[in-house]
Amino acid sequence: MHFRYSDTLFLKKNDTCIKIGFGNFSFVEEPIHIERELSLLHCKEVEYLNQLKFKDRFYSYVLGRISGKFAAKELYPYFNERDIWIDHGVFGQPILKHPELHNLQVGISHSGKQGAAIVFPEAFPMGIDIELMDPNKTGLLESQMTHSELSKVMKFGADYPFYVMMLWTAKESLSKVLKTGLTLSLEILEIESIKYKGTYFEINY
Repeated sequence: MHFRYSDTLFLKKNDTCIKIGFGNFSFVEEPIHIERELSLLHCKEVEYLNQLKFKDRFYSYVLGRISGKFAAKELYPYFNERDIWIDHGVFGQPILKHPELHNLQVGISHSGKQGAAIVFPEAFPMGIDIELMDPNKTGLLESQMTHSELSKVMKFGADYPFYVMMLWTAKESLSKVLKTGLTLSLEILEIESIKYKGTYFEINY
């Protein structure tokens, strides 16, 4: 069984309203029958997919690309998914390609059986990252945080592993905005402040 969801998001800054396409595609069960999803891939994507030797990499590629296409379709519903090609740049970053698409970028993330993507104007750089909660990873993630960041997390008290994971996703999202991935020193991505806003967290770097 598969699950898909897409929506159009609107971000407002002063008098500017930014329209964003969001796409989510996930495998609820073991992904055995995905012929329909594979039929949505661009010929260049199929060519790349056929070169992948490991099952996990195969499925994560499908999750990301299909999510990206759903996100693009939110902004351009009349496009055919097979005509949308999500290529990759020299830093491995995803690049949205279509004969009629200009000045748009795509952000992709996948974890486990979940994939998510956003399509947004290049004038407003954005990043997206999703992670499955795994308390066993807390120690590893802590080792990648500064003392200042960990002290901010501890102030929230309960559910410490969740907040450590939240910081990690925020840092990885910023690395995608910068198109460096996690190849640069994580101290450059250091979190300066975290504020709870009732239904979301506001994080400054």
